[in-house]
Amino acid sequence: GEFETLEQLKESLKKEGKEIYDVEMKESMREQLLEKLPEIVEIEISDRTLEILVNEAINRLKREGRYEQIVSSYESEEKFREELKERILDDIKRDRVIEVLAQEKGISVNDEELEKEAEELAPFWGISPDRAKSLVKARQDLREELRWAILKRKVLDLLLQEVEHHHHHH
Repeated sequence: GEFETLEQLKESLKKEGKEIYDVEMKESMREQLLEKLPEIVEIEISDRTLEILVNEAINRLKREGRYEQIVSSYESEEKFREELKERILDDIKRDRVIEVLAQEKGISVNDEELEKEAEELAPFWGISPDRAKSLVKARQDLREELRWAILKRKVLDLLLQEVEHHHHHH
């Protein structure tokens, strides 16, 4: 008896370990893919628009009292602005790719998926699944944020699948 249950425990831990590993793996592959997305898209955004976005980001950091600390880790304010500009541009490109691909591949997010996501996030938010679900129903900003997160994940997973298929064929 004792030995068997120990073996079973080991087995289930191994399985669980593999699942956790797979989830981590997938998450890290998504991250890597997300990093590369801006490289595949050419978008013209006017310098003026970028300036506005950079200023907005900087004002937000100042309001949150984080600006000084962040800038101090750069050679100069100019350098920080440059980097911020790059990052904002990359983010815009990334979001654009996700949007376009979602449209092309007919990927969308339904209410069921939103609810499921809310339930899964509930423990992280420190609330009950039911509370999480009603929050998502009540707050549009939260609903949009979740919808976008799920959409992004679906698009990335589809891309990862396509990449895997290419590897198998060649």
